[in-house]
Amino acid sequence: MAVTGWPRKLRWDQFRKLDSRPHGHSTDAHTEAQWMNPPGKKFKLVRDRRAWRLDNVNLVLTLVNQETWVVKGKESDELLKHEQGHWDIAGLLVREYHRQLVALRARTPAKLTELFKNTEKRAKTRLSQVNKQYEDDTKHGTDSTQQKKWNELITKSKTGRGKLP
Repeated sequence: MAVTGWPRKLRWDQFRKLDSRPHGHSTDAHTEAQWMNPPGKKFKLVRDRRAWRLDNVNLVLTLVNQETWVVKGKESDELLKHEQGHWDIAGLLVREYHRQLVALRARTPAKLTELFKNTEKRAKTRLSQVNKQYEDDTKHGTDSTQQKKWNELITKSKTGRGKLP
């Protein structure tokens, strides 16, 4: 398995419809993604020659229903494409995180656990930073030139011909 739940196309019916933006938000839509182990499938620590590594590394990417929303009447094709960009960024970075987890090696289980926690923290920070840059560059999807550049970068990254910043 590896990463499941992505790629997939987002649809407006996956977003909660709100009458107005939640307090503190300046956009008309928000996509929130999270990754986790599949239920009942924990990572295993296994000894591999002289090092410990993670086994059974499977991740599921999901939308956080309570945090994924759109303001009623604002459901445009352009805005959905912008939100798709957030979803694809999450998918690409979870795929990158999965590769990092599979590559982890340590001399002891305790050190491997520490490496895992640090890797997860870096992955979450990176997701936040790339999403912020995406929002800033595209002005929340309203700068069509920048949105097009990001769409192209995301498409290239999906095929391995590009890399997110």
